[in-house]
Amino acid sequence: MTDGLHLQQTSHPTSSTSNNASGTTTTVNSSSNNSQEDVGVSDLLFLEPLTEQSFIDNLRRRFHADKIYTSMGTLLLSVNPYRPLPLYDEAILRTYRTCKTSNLPPHIFGAATAAYRDLTGHGANQVLILNGECGSGKTEMSKLIMDVVASLASKTRESDLINNRLIIFGHILAAFGNAKTEKNDNASRFGQYTDVAFNSHGETVGAIVTTYQLDKSRVVSQGPRERNFHVFYQILAGADVHLLKSLKLQRNAEKYSLLRAGGVYKIDGLDERREFVITKDALDVLGFSTAECQSVFQILAAVLKLGNLQFLPKTNVDGTESCTVLNEHEIHEVSELLECSDSKRFMSVLTTGLVQMKADLMETALSAQEASRLRDQLCKALYNRLFTWIVAKINSCLSYSSSSSRTYLGVLDLYGFECFEKNGFEQFVINYTAEKLHQVVSDMIMKYEQEEYVKENIAWTLVPYAGSNEVCDLIEKGNHSLLTVLDEICHKDEVTSGEQLLHKFSRYHPQDRNFLPPLERPTNNVPMDQFKIRHFAGTVTYSSQTFVQKNMDMVDHSLAELIYSCRHQLAKELFPDGNPARTIGKKPVTIATHLKVSLTSLLSSIANRSTTLITCIKPNDLRRPNFFDEEKVKHQIRYMGQVIKG
Repeated sequence: MTDGLHLQQTSHPTSSTSNNASGTTTTVNSSSNNSQEDVGVSDLLFLEPLTEQSFIDNLRRRFHADKIYTSMGTLLLSVNPYRPLPLYDEAILRTYRTCKTSNLPPHIFGAATAAYRDLTGHGANQVLILNGECGSGKTEMSKLIMDVVASLASKTRESDLINNRLIIFGHILAAFGNAKTEKNDNASRFGQYTDVAFNSHGETVGAIVTTYQLDKSRVVSQGPRERNFHVFYQILAGADVHLLKSLKLQRNAEKYSLLRAGGVYKIDGLDERREFVITKDALDVLGFSTAECQSVFQILAAVLKLGNLQFLPKTNVDGTESCTVLNEHEIHEVSELLECSDSKRFMSVLTTGLVQMKADLMETALSAQEASRLRDQLCKALYNRLFTWIVAKINSCLSYSSSSSRTYLGVLDLYGFECFEKNGFEQFVINYTAEKLHQVVSDMIMKYEQEEYVKENIAWTLVPYAGSNEVCDLIEKGNHSLLTVLDEICHKDEVTSGEQLLHKFSRYHPQDRNFLPPLERPTNNVPMDQFKIRHFAGTVTYSSQTFVQKNMDMVDHSLAELIYSCRHQLAKELFPDGNPARTIGKKPVTIATHLKVSLTSLLSSIANRSTTLITCIKPNDLRRPNFFDEEKVKHQIRYMGQVIKG
């Protein structure tokens, strides 16, 4: 599985080459790309003259010759080819392991090897930062870095075992955390930072994996031409008849409401059955017992079957609304999967709610719409907590003693910038994260390049680009930032619509050039709950309709109690907040606050490390091989904040 870097099996009809500077797109015949000689300039610091156009032209020439890597001093640029290239075999890896990387062509193997050598030779802690848009190849780059580190650090039987786990765990996270989006067949729907620990001999002793904000809304909602998380399709395609029967599942993905929304069930060139075998093997290597694997599959099955629940609206004699479950058999089977002894209670919890009446809580019937929201809340909570549990289990397998570790090498793969036809809270937090990373990356690029140019007495000018400082301040800084206003509303227990939230945003930021509120009156059928933010990579229109609910991330207490009461050990473990003996404390931290604190901590922890930056570039938005869209590439180069000699 891949986001298209070098394993993508897509083919494309070929056409003639157009490599002139005036053209905006070029397409070439892939059969002509076998030359072993270098093309253009492999290190852009030596490109003469270095202008924006010569920069782009050089990338184009190299891209059409399958030279997808270009350096800029110690910085590495990678242009996604969207097709397999013969660049990653053992012989090539051995060359970068045994030779001086500065004497070799730029390559991800060279960047990872140089970082490891600096770590072992000078004791300098390292961080490799992957940045670029969604679909630019970051996920695949991260895998390749781990391959290199594992190869270099395997010196004993014990380190071999750890390194094998380092390579394998990524497949588990991809299965449970990646999905097909509109622009990427294998988009990571979470951020990830992996910190690998080494002893004084340069051997791997363990690692810590930190994940950031899984896009759990995808469990119950996908856009057109999108899919749910990969693991659902893997289990339906790959599980044998006995396992499927025990999980009460059918082979056909179209039978499940949670998999139908995007209208896509398969990905071209992807063997879901084989992927399921790899996922099962990876779970085994990482120490998941047979019973634990079965428990994981049971929860996945329960989520799919809960998603099929339909509620029939009813109007009571007093005029109030209520509902009944239309397909009760699904409730019975979910109860069996989660070992809930009372399926009637399960049904009751999903169709009734509690309301505060003075000092008492009173039961009230839920409408079909309210019951559907409660069902979706449970599906998202089960999946999200399962993902968190899996990450914790992986960390337990990769754990190490602090006394055995001496140096560290981190690999940071956060979200890429996203802009879809419809953008909500998920894209808001993803793009906020991208802004934070862009802030760090831009400062690093300019600082490094200016130092190099001054050292060489080269005149230079700054290419204008959208800065992230102002946008980050808008989102997170001060008492009136968007996140602060959002959190204040979440803590007040007020029923707040998207329009009301947006009114508060607009009141505090009437003159901010990066925040664009809606017009005073709806025009052209644009809802009044929409606003725009001018991000570094472009302006995004957000709908604020569900910002408050999604930011609160609450799980109804009756749901938590219901799952905790089940005899299914893993399900019970996932919902400790359902323990009736547990005191109900203050409200949990909101999604936005948790992410803000986590990102601040992360960026602070890597600030003093030796940094290698790998910038991944999309040659086009169509995921077509051999196709270089100059305007698309130029847009990415500009917002990266590159300094150009003048």
